[in-house]
Amino acid sequence: MKYCGQCRSFFAGDIKNCPRDSSVMEEMDIKSLVGKELDGKYSIEKLLGVGGMGAVFKARHAFIGNEVAIKVIHPEMAMDKSVTERFLREARAAAAIDHANAIRVSDFGKVGDMLYLVMEFIDGESMKDYLERKPRLDLNETVHIMNQVAAALDIAHSLQIVHRDLKPDNIMFKAGLRGERIVKVVDFGIAKVKSASDNSKEALTSVGTIIGTAKYMSPEQCQASAIDHRSDIYSLGIMVYEALTGQCPYGDANGMQVIVKHIIEAPPKPRSLNPSIPEPVEAVILKALAKQPTSRYSSAGEFTTELTTAAGGYCDLTQGNQTTLLKPSSSGPINQQTQPSNNQTIASPIQAPSAQSGNQTIASPIQAPKSFSQAVHTMIASAPVLPNTGGKRPKALIVLEGKGIIALLKLQVQQAGFEVLIQMSSMDAVTAIPTERPDLIIVGVELSQLSGPDLCMMIKTRPAMAQVAKTPVLLYSGMSEEDLSAKVKECKADGYVHKNWNGAKLVEALSPYLNR
Repeated sequence: MKYCGQCRSFFAGDIKNCPRDSSVMEEMDIKSLVGKELDGKYSIEKLLGVGGMGAVFKARHAFIGNEVAIKVIHPEMAMDKSVTERFLREARAAAAIDHANAIRVSDFGKVGDMLYLVMEFIDGESMKDYLERKPRLDLNETVHIMNQVAAALDIAHSLQIVHRDLKPDNIMFKAGLRGERIVKVVDFGIAKVKSASDNSKEALTSVGTIIGTAKYMSPEQCQASAIDHRSDIYSLGIMVYEALTGQCPYGDANGMQVIVKHIIEAPPKPRSLNPSIPEPVEAVILKALAKQPTSRYSSAGEFTTELTTAAGGYCDLTQGNQTTLLKPSSSGPINQQTQPSNNQTIASPIQAPSAQSGNQTIASPIQAPKSFSQAVHTMIASAPVLPNTGGKRPKALIVLEGKGIIALLKLQVQQAGFEVLIQMSSMDAVTAIPTERPDLIIVGVELSQLSGPDLCMMIKTRPAMAQVAKTPVLLYSGMSEEDLSAKVKECKADGYVHKNWNGAKLVEALSPYLNR
């Protein structure tokens, strides 16, 4: 590519003078952007990666000073008008995704012939790198990672954005303030467009043909057919398969062989590669990998809810990053493994009395119940028993989507001493709240109709909600506690309940609201 030092723009082709100011152009490799300024506002500091379509750099905003990641598209690629149009269209779509588990896109533009996209900088590692260090993950860890991925996918899919290249390379891990793992999905809707002359067997991507990476592509992608969000669900299923077995279903075959196998060949059963995988979990994975999109789950959230439910009888999913694998009653032996939690000490909800950091409750290995519901009841039974408050129990309204997680949270809230009402639609909750007059409202942050923070603001500020405006509202999410605290402040909520809290922790957090 060519660079003009006068206007600081980049151009494709064999040109000697800048089209803008006639300055003499200099030849530049895309890696040489380090040390340069992009579009007058980004100082390029470090090369993070390079590929066939361009490169990714760590940069700093020249005026604000914050670190960002910038993906630049090579000027030669941008000469194709369809590539430019696709990039701009899909960059706008990616910027519309606002979720804690999706990478934030803050800016995009064009400098000469060079396209660029500005994203949040993640100081962490990719799932691909993590799997290279730890090729096979346990069930607990896999469920926690995939639930966060699915949460981001559901938001994107609700905006009609299909990722199309979901794979471990595009899943990033970062540490929260207290060491908890935050999962970020990157490259939403940004087509990796390769030229027809690119002979890469791994990244088979070209205009009008195939978009994706062979090992993770759905059958419909492999046939260059029209795709929808269910293609991402297939790719998510491949990642679950790989995490639990240590390999993708079709191994290390080359690109074209893998494509054919995705279309016509049933995947080997996960238990044939890892017999410790419970049979119910295997069934969930295989449904996600159905050849026909109509035979898969209808949403990423439904997939991971079923995965969570299937896994619940075989490991303790309430301990955050801690893993306690239990011996199953019918599906063969599973080696018991325990990993220390990186997030055992959790701050109490805002404006609620703080928990004692020394009172960490870690569940001991127990005989696995025969069903997920029995596992949940066993976990709840281990929570501290609160004194009888006497009289009528206060009412807590839970506004949340996902039957599996609702069942778990309901049991925990009941253990805390509340009568529990459920609303799975935020719009229905708007009608129900003034009528039911609950004593406590727990609302999920990510709801498909009206978001939890928006519902909270409505409760606190709308005249029609005046009778319940002082009712405590707690946000519920698995996002980082830093982000969750920020949401609480933005929407004037009274605190939060974290998805990864165990029964004892949640009971302790809700106790201040029993006798208000």
